[in-house]
Amino acid sequence: MPRTIWRLPISFAGSSDTADPWRIARSPAAQIERRFPDLTDPFARPEARLAGLVSRVSARALAPQGRRMALVIDGLDGRPPGNELREVLACLPRSLPRGVRLVLAGSLPDARREIDGRYGQVTTIDLDDTQRGADNDTTVRALWIREAQALALDARVVEHAVHRAGGNLVHAALLSRHFACVPPSLHDTDAVPSALQALLAMLWQRVAGDRAAVRVLEILCAAREPLSLDQIGRAAGQCDPGELRAEM
Repeated sequence: MPRTIWRLPISFAGSSDTADPWRIARSPAAQIERRFPDLTDPFARPEARLAGLVSRVSARALAPQGRRMALVIDGLDGRPPGNELREVLACLPRSLPRGVRLVLAGSLPDARREIDGRYGQVTTIDLDDTQRGADNDTTVRALWIREAQALALDARVVEHAVHRAGGNLVHAALLSRHFACVPPSLHDTDAVPSALQALLAMLWQRVAGDRAAVRVLEILCAAREPLSLDQIGRAAGQCDPGELRAEM
């Protein structure tokens, strides 16, 4: 069966206005609308925009063609317990329409209590469970095996990278992107930081002296939501977005 899978992330960490349903729903709704412009409702209320859009996509694009969509909402926090989760659920249909699957990721203590009342079949996966350590390592290894050929990495570097990731896929993904941007001479075990915090510190040192990169980060932090390169360029005062792409 053909599938259409979108990852539509929302992150609320540190935001003081996450209680506004419009802010919660706007980002994934905008991403879906770009793929289905004919299903956009310009008169939808902000807090109902995402729910109505998902229902229309299901009825008019997924179900007739036997397609499926995975809606992944990432970066949820249980601070205060359950608040952000309730806000997200309030922006979604009361029951998931045909062909739609919902994946919620984040620090969600007692999430089942909030979700069970809305959706019938709920599966909880604790990625920090020590019993899943082997699964996490396998996923990290699979990523590095895929990237090794494109990056011309030898087996020694791959094994070192897998070990240093400690099952953290973010570590593996960020390091592989870093290797793709530096000369092959720097693809060595000495260039593999241990743990995610050390890797982030290394990546920051790489861009800290680049004023254009720092300016982009400042704009993204101020916006507290995803922005296109065109939007970032306008905020940075560059008339030609191509100039920003060249600098990045």
